[in-house]
Amino acid sequence: KLYLSVFMLASSLMMNAQIPQFGLMAYYTFDGNTIDSSGMGNNAVPGGCSFVEDRFGQPAAALSFNGTTDSLVMPVGGFAPITGDFTISFWAKTSSPEAMSLISLKDFPDDTTQNFEFQFNSTSSLQVVLELYYSSFTYWNGSGWAGNNLSEGSSGRYYNGKWQHYMIRRVADTMQVWHNLYNTTPSNSDFYYSGPLGSSGAFVASALPHRFEGSMDDI
Repeated sequence: KLYLSVFMLASSLMMNAQIPQFGLMAYYTFDGNTIDSSGMGNNAVPGGCSFVEDRFGQPAAALSFNGTTDSLVMPVGGFAPITGDFTISFWAKTSSPEAMSLISLKDFPDDTTQNFEFQFNSTSSLQVVLELYYSSFTYWNGSGWAGNNLSEGSSGRYYNGKWQHYMIRRVADTMQVWHNLYNTTPSNSDFYYSGPLGSSGAFVASALPHRFEGSMDDI
């Protein structure tokens, strides 16, 4: 399996993360820097951003994005496009109700061909009729209009300025979204997709056109 992050194995959300011993591709702790702590050498490149207090109260131990210009480029070689089983895990907090991209893998901002997106407060494919917005919206290799998506909740459900844990994974060809250690993928929306996801470029946190406003940690 390929991992961009870590499994969070704990009886409490405030427990320390357990780093997997096999298949780790990159690990960004943001302890005053954006280096790759996995030893794979995939150091991230910040565009703006600032270091802030993490969920444990440690200063300069998480990364903050301003929602307008800040972003983070994560060039994870051998993991783009995404193939096979994988896990992408991170912590985030925000109070913004705006649509925002947290993790993206695409060639340009409006790429709807070879893309992979995990967004907050994204509009649904039926937005014109129903004006629905999701808490989280994951889609790939398209615009999310043709069944190539997974959605969770309604906008604003979790985004109260508190740290939340998120995980996107594929297991045995089944795409899943986890929130705070619970599988939140609706049972009627499980999507089976075994092909490559996204482009051959670099992962971006807070990508255009929907920058992220808030903080991220332990990607």
